[in-house]
Amino acid sequence: MPAPTAPHPGRRRRQGTRLRTRPHSDRGAAAVEFALVAPLLVFLLLGVVELSKVMLVQSSLSAAAREGARAVTLGGAPGAAPAVVQHAATSVALGTSQITVQGSCPAGTTSTSTVTVTVRYSQPVLYGVLGGAGVDLTGKAAMRCGG
Repeated sequence: MPAPTAPHPGRRRRQGTRLRTRPHSDRGAAAVEFALVAPLLVFLLLGVVELSKVMLVQSSLSAAAREGARAVTLGGAPGAAPAVVQHAATSVALGTSQITVQGSCPAGTTSTSTVTVTVRYSQPVLYGVLGGAGVDLTGKAAMRCGG
């Protein structure tokens, strides 16, 4: 039997220290912990996806309202604004009942009146998990006549 080697100078050798092994009862604990945490992570991921969808629709509604107000202030008839808004809102399908136009601009004048276009939309969330409840979103734009 070889002679035991001396510990490195300056280091003490600890007596009675061994690598500890896990008892057999801990086997599969990581899988159980993952099974408990995974639904929360999936729910969090779905929440992030839904929030980003809501923000996309809100941005689209604001841009569409701005385009509708711009079309009226540059000499268009107020009745033409809903068609412009529907064309500009690419991420949602809007009906004319969801679009409100207030004010008008007489053609050829530089009046100081304003045109306000409001677009309302109800965005469903969480794939219907909340019983069909949604978020009511509004895009609103106001522009002075004459650009």
